[in-house]
Amino acid sequence: MSSRSCSHTPGILGPILAGTLALVTLIPATARGSDTSSDDIRAYVFSFDDGHNRQTDGEDDDRDEAQEAQRGLDRSLWVRRGQERFLITDEKLLDRAEEIFEPQRRVGRRQTELGRRQGELGRLQSELGRMQGELGRLQASLASKRARLATYPYPSEDELERDRADVRARQQELGALQGELGAMQGALGARVGDLGRQQGELGRQQAQLAREARRSIGELLRDAIASGKAKQL
Repeated sequence: MSSRSCSHTPGILGPILAGTLALVTLIPATARGSDTSSDDIRAYVFSFDDGHNRQTDGEDDDRDEAQEAQRGLDRSLWVRRGQERFLITDEKLLDRAEEIFEPQRRVGRRQTELGRRQGELGRLQSELGRMQGELGRLQASLASKRARLATYPYPSEDELERDRADVRARQQELGALQGELGAMQGALGARVGDLGRQQGELGRQQAQLAREARRSIGELLRDAIASGKAKQL
């Protein structure tokens, strides 16, 4: 019987993979910044109009830190990625940031309009409350008149008839006011419901736009770092 021996020789992929890993290790993290995503962006502050207006996403400490870094600048974008802070002042990149935030601003303007309409509904509700108070006063007065009709010993039929006529008039006034109040309450309820639905929809849009803006700011920061236009603070 003859015996056969097997010898193992390393494949050609071993040295290639080792060399590739060594190269990746040598590349600086900022040069490999293409993996910057919305998960990396912790906060941002876009300041414009000499700092009088700001588009922000972050905590109060972030806003305070950004305000200090952006002092004296007409337009700038401050970004915190993890524990790193960056300041971007390049005009083309800031124009790009304007485009990123414009959808949120449009939704913000619609929310402002809804706030104005909510104020109008508040005034209508106040008027409704005033009318309900008047209704209560009329109901109390009518109850008092009815009690008088039932218990008071009228000295003459004429005086009794005057009070009866007064009660009938008050009943008609009360019925008209109740009808008006019912119509107002129905219309007001419909408007409040419609406003609530619109506010809910705008809230969902704003949340979605905030997620998209954070992702887009991550991409903008990646490009700014790659082009050397992001100043690390």
